[in-house]
Amino acid sequence: MAKPTYLKKTYNTNIFGTFYANAVVMSKYHQSDDKSFFENITIDHIHASFCKGTIDVPGNRSPLINIGEDMEIKSLYISHFSEMKLTIRFPQSA
Repeated sequence: MAKPTYLKKTYNTNIFGTFYANAVVMSKYHQSDDKSFFENITIDHIHASFCKGTIDVPGNRSPLINIGEDMEIKSLYISHFSEMKLTIRFPQSA
C-alpha cells in the first residue's frame, strides 16, 4: 500500500504558453488510495490561453488550472494570472 503524498512550500512561477488542456494540474498520486496533502502552494505569473481547437469544441470544460479530487489543500495562492478566458475547476464540496 502506498503512503499518502505530501507537498509543502512550493512556488511555481512564469508559466507561459498556449495549451490544449491544462496549464497547471494539482492531483493526488495515482497509485494511492489515500488523500494527497498540499500546503503553502503558490502559483504565480501565469500567462496562458487555450489553443483555438480547445475553445471551439462544444462541451469542453477543461480549465487552465485544474484542482483534482480527493486531496486536502491548505494555503493555495494564485496570483498574476492573465489569459483570454479564466476557468478554474475546484472539486465539489461534500
